[in-house]
Amino acid sequence: MFEWLPGVLREASSLAASLHIEWVSSFAEPATKDDLLACEDAVSEPLSPSHRAFLQTYNGASLALKLPDAPGGVPWATYGVQIFSTREIILETAEVAELFDAEVRGRNRFLTIARYGREGDRCLADYNRVQGGEAAIVDAFHEVPDDWSSSPIIAQSFEDWLRRLLDGFVSRQEIFWYWMPGDLTVEATIAELST
Repeated sequence: MFEWLPGVLREASSLAASLHIEWVSSFAEPATKDDLLACEDAVSEPLSPSHRAFLQTYNGASLALKLPDAPGGVPWATYGVQIFSTREIILETAEVAELFDAEVRGRNRFLTIARYGREGDRCLADYNRVQGGEAAIVDAFHEVPDDWSSSPIIAQSFEDWLRRLLDGFVSRQEIFWYWMPGDLTVEATIAELST
């Protein structure tokens, strides 16, 4: 399912090098069957097919541009995304659930899949909006409604989300910050940051 990913990552690295910016990507070893089952059990949701396929290949990842202003030397903290491992999904999903009162928690079925840099916004799989077995992906932007149930869908699946994220970088040389209705909010192009 993610056969396309290595080629896109090579393009991203080559593009960044041509602009004298370091592209940093790291991918964890595959999740075990026990990792996947423990995750699903803890969050009380089955992983959607494309998310499960990613975790079976890479149990977490970080994708970032390494820029001089990265706080604490953590590359993804400024311009990038941390895609959560099964263990991180459990912890982050529990943390998001604690933001809601019991009534809201009972009706929302979110699984936290990633965190963006800058504001630290999370990206969620919304299990109230499932199509073809795939949970819709929404941005948990800190300034939209507090339960995110009305957040616009930003991708139809985990794979669609990852493709769109990398396409903005490779095809349009955009630096992603967070998602807004219909598209990424672009903070700057790579060329602007490299001058």
